[in-house]
Amino acid sequence: MNASVPGPRLVVGLTGYTCSGKSRLAAVLGTKGFARFDLGDITRDLAQSRGLSVARDETWALFASRVAESPTWRVAPIVERIRAAPSDLVVLDGLRVREEVEALRRELGGRLLVLEVRTDEKLRLRRAMARRREVDPARWTDAVFDRWQRMDREEVAMVDRIRPLVDAVVDGGDGG
Repeated sequence: MNASVPGPRLVVGLTGYTCSGKSRLAAVLGTKGFARFDLGDITRDLAQSRGLSVARDETWALFASRVAESPTWRVAPIVERIRAAPSDLVVLDGLRVREEVEALRRELGGRLLVLEVRTDEKLRLRRAMARRREVDPARWTDAVFDRWQRMDREEVAMVDRIRPLVDAVVDGGDGG
């Protein structure tokens, strides 16, 4: 697919730090007719195909190693999902890599709108505690908190590299 090939009318790519509200926004767009794709599923699918755990810290390590090898490794599977979408409106939840965004812009032309979801750090931590994933700080131990902080720092660095490509910023706060 490239800008001259028919495809979806609009693809909204969401980026933002852990627990910023990307999935919440994707869910809202899903109720408005957008086909919704969690880009973390690509890494989880790869982990499962290799017989690996799909635990967050392990899939994050797999994702990071694949990005180090090829920053655009997810672009082909993303484009496949977009092509197969049941709607001409698509939302991609979890853009993480600048080169990935650049490649998708080449593929989609002006049909890609990149939104950054921003949320206060304290609210992000409260959300992480509430969702109770295995590496979120729901059960605060030094080891769990250290792992969560390490992954959060890595994700922050990736999102910060995308920031110059962001078309608009959305407030992911919920007043709480």
